[in-house]
Amino acid sequence: MPRSAPSLTLSSIDEMDGIAFEHLVAELLSDRGYRAEVTQASGDFGVDVIARKGRYRYAIQVKRYKGSVPRTAVSDAVAGKYHWDCDKAWVITSGRFTKDARTLAASTDCQLTDRDDLGRWLEERRARAPTPSGRSRRLWRLIPWLLAILLTTSAAFYGWPFLAERLANRPAPLADPPISSDGTYTVECFRVDDTTVRCVAE
Repeated sequence: MPRSAPSLTLSSIDEMDGIAFEHLVAELLSDRGYRAEVTQASGDFGVDVIARKGRYRYAIQVKRYKGSVPRTAVSDAVAGKYHWDCDKAWVITSGRFTKDARTLAASTDCQLTDRDDLGRWLEERRARAPTPSGRSRRLWRLIPWLLAILLTTSAAFYGWPFLAERLANRPAPLADPPISSDGTYTVECFRVDDTTVRCVAE
């Protein structure tokens, strides 16, 4: 599944289906340094995402809710922790938690992440996303380096003696360049060959 846009908001999450939200949670956890993967859609025993960070494995139940998540989500995550051989249980929701859910989570050491926490994760993700102007500034900084590489490559290919020879063969200006009839400007002339003279007004 392709990664979600960095501009994603809580309102757009409210319109997601459950599977899409599970994948988004896995992405957000990956952004925060976890190795996260979504479990199978059915027969997951109350665990939607398995995450790893350091020496801990987390059994995570994901709830896309607009209301309050009941304590059964906590008990399912705690039971699923043992089934999936994890160290910690975790419930992540786009809604809130009931008082009973928070009480049970505190007594079973189950971690909770609600709508407010999820909103902060999204804000942090947007802050880390490069802006078009930032990309443009980085490209402009590369231009001098690219020009230097181009000049060095051209010199290596053609050779500095070739360039020196071209400069040495530049036509020399004629002595005593003519002056216009009214004296307002001079004309500098170069002898191109025995029969051709090129003049430039200055």
